Amino acid sequence: MKLVLVVDDHPLVFTALKAAAELRRDHGVVFEQAKSLGEARRRIERSPAPDLLLLDIQIGDESGFMLAEELKGRSDRFLFAVLTSSRDWNHLNKALQLGAQGFLSKDAESEQILSDITRMLKGERLFPEPLAPTQAFDLDLVRNFHTLTEREKEVLKLILAGLLNREIAEELKISLRTVEAHRARASEKLGAENSIQLSQALLQLRHLLEAPGR
Repeated sequence: MKLVLVVDDHPLVFTALKAAAELRRDHGVVFEQAKSLGEARRRIERSPAPDLLLLDIQIGDESGFMLAEELKGRSDRFLFAVLTSSRDWNHLNKALQLGAQGFLSKDAESEQILSDITRMLKGERLFPEPLAPTQAFDLDLVRNFHTLTEREKEVLKLILAGLLNREIAEELKISLRTVEAHRARASEKLGAENSIQLSQALLQLRHLLEAPGR
């Protein structure tokens, strides 16, 4: 039997997953809930240790990514996945950077989430398809890249590295509103109408954004 710890301060998702698990007796999964990062930390230290953590991004005034960063430095490895309603590519990329096993949507049916959990426990990594790099190389996109200002390129490079807007503001010592403005203008120049399209553009532009000296 595998133990999944749901780190989320709202009870609805946990209740739905637990009910779905009880209906399917062949899944081999039991669920527990931690409603804060502190509660999750204490539960992790008890036996049996969770086989998988399902982290919401926003838990009270804290972020589930904080716990993921802490776990990354431990000698005993914990599998974790993000379970969220967010569609922000910053969050998707951050999860990838931290080594998440998957990025699941709260909007999915409980049965689907339960199925995805089973697959992750077997070693699969599950991320939305738009994260996969596109095969065709877009020359217009490269031309548009060269219309960006140096500051816009800096912001995009940090987005590609997995930083959130707030973290970019701290890194560049500018306001959050200025970061959002740079991101919006860069997205418009690249023809990206939403976060997913921006993610696809940045994956194609990785070789330019990560070039030495940039």
